[in-house]
Amino acid sequence: TLADRANFQNTDLRNAVLTNMVAMGSSFAGAEIEGADFSFAVLDSDDQKRLCQDADGINPSTGIATLDSLEC
Repeated sequence: TLADRANFQNTDLRNAVLTNMVAMGSSFAGAEIEGADFSFAVLDSDDQKRLCQDADGINPSTGIATLDSLEC
């Protein structure tokens, strides 16, 4: 998925599969990410650090922990 400069602010991304996503310049402020799988996603380093603070859960489809998928 190509999502450059997309606005994911305050969105519900719980249990989403976002693998291989390219989201440079996107904003995830306030997004709910419990169980989301970001494996191999390309994110801004600042976004990645912020998402790591909220990373929790395991994706029910892929079995990957959100924390691990963000490489926190």
